[in-house]
Amino acid sequence: MKSILKTAYPFLCKGWFYAFALFCCFMYEKSNLKQREMRVQLTEQLIQLQEMTALALQQQMALKNKVSSQSDQSYIELTLKKEIGVIAEGELKVMFSTAKNN
Repeated sequence: MKSILKTAYPFLCKGWFYAFALFCCFMYEKSNLKQREMRVQLTEQLIQLQEMTALALQQQMALKNKVSSQSDQSYIELTLKKEIGVIAEGELKVMFSTAKNN
């Protein structure tokens, strides 16, 4: 029986089969490790993109509110006061100077 194995399957007796099986296991573990690392990296990127999306949606809502309130007269007046420094009729504008006198 042993001689039949040697003639029919000589690689079993010489250990090549076991070396090949060990090599295949090693390569499988190596690729599995790479897949796990890639999965972690992609999960981190997904979380980062979700945070960026949430921030972009908040900015979009703020801009929509700003655009929709531009037709409101009181908003326009407030914006002119803040940005340009325009004052309404009957109001007094006071400016303070921070210059030091020597």
